[in-house]
Amino acid sequence: MVLKLTVNGSTSTIESQMTLNIHQSPVAFAGEAAAICQGTALELDASEANNFSQLSWTTSGDGTFSDATMMHPIYTPGATDLATGLATLTLTAEGNGGCAAVAHAIELTINALPTATLSGDQTICEGQSATLTFGLTGSAPSVITLADMDPVNALATPMIMELTPYSGSTYTLVSVQDGNNCSNEASGQAVVTMNFAPL
Repeated sequence: MVLKLTVNGSTSTIESQMTLNIHQSPVAFAGEAAAICQGTALELDASEANNFSQLSWTTSGDGTFSDATMMHPIYTPGATDLATGLATLTLTAEGNGGCAAVAHAIELTINALPTATLSGDQTICEGQSATLTFGLTGSAPSVITLADMDPVNALATPMIMELTPYSGSTYTLVSVQDGNNCSNEASGQAVVTMNFAPL
């Protein structure tokens, strides 16, 4: 916008003008609250900003950004973030032409990986049931994967499973997934020995 001042005198006219730049205030949106699993990173692909001269990301924790001046960096949690399970990520947009900076923050939750244990070594007679006990961590419900078996759903811990094998069997844990969709490898076995009735 150009402002012009004209002064008319008795013998002359004086004119002066200036250019007035009007800048819009910056806008920053860091995204929505997010949750990831331990061992993964967060891609900040929902962030937006307008009318800015530069951007900067900061964290309340000790993680790192792939590039803290990018609109959509990747955040990798640090040791403190993992220990607390939380971090606040803030996007700051600096204004143009002296306009004040604005900031917007999101909460990042880092969920610990689930674990599973299996116990139940036992000896049964032919036709009897065997009992397996699973100890679980993580948010319910969980999905337990055992070798050569269909996945097992568990609503609570410990989870007791009864089955009737046709022969002696070894049940082997493979992995577990919890209600946060976090997965982890698992190891452990339960050996069921079967005694058959004499012929």
